[in-house]
Amino acid sequence: MSTKNYMAWVTLLLGILAWGGVYYLWNITQLSQIDYSQNASRVQQSSNVTEFTARVHTVYQDTTADRASLDDAMTLDPLKVTDLIGQAVIAANTVSIKLSNPTTENSAAGSKTTPVQAFGFIASATGSFSDVSRALLVLERLPIAVSIDTVDIGLEPTQTQTKNQSAHTWHLNAHLRVFTTTND
Repeated sequence: MSTKNYMAWVTLLLGILAWGGVYYLWNITQLSQIDYSQNASRVQQSSNVTEFTARVHTVYQDTTADRASLDDAMTLDPLKVTDLIGQAVIAANTVSIKLSNPTTENSAAGSKTTPVQAFGFIASATGSFSDVSRALLVLERLPIAVSIDTVDIGLEPTQTQTKNQSAHTWHLNAHLRVFTTTND
């Protein structure tokens, strides 16, 4: 073998080794880029989870007072309801509302995790039509979980006719259902 052939074979071998080295470096670069992108994805997911957890914790802390007032509003007994209605009537400066016939009622809203109970009242008021209407408005706007099932507004029967026909006395009867989480 001549030196020229020998040099050609060595040059061919060095060229193949050089191309093998280039492929090897390219392969390592690709693998490191894949590794880098996977690590970046994991860091992003971890950051998102941490950020979400921080947001949930902040919302939980910000709503502590609201949740406590909601618990207070849903933990009612009949006496507390009568006090709330009395305060609402005084604030509205309307006719007095009488509550009668308190009864425990079945509630379809209850479940094992949140036992919702219900009790009912008959609310009645007597006065001019505007006074009776304001009393009904007070009952509709109570700051508690209440449902007005039936409303009956009518003229009171009078024994004597008056000269002024606009001075009729009206009566209101409304059946209220109050929802609560107490076991009483």
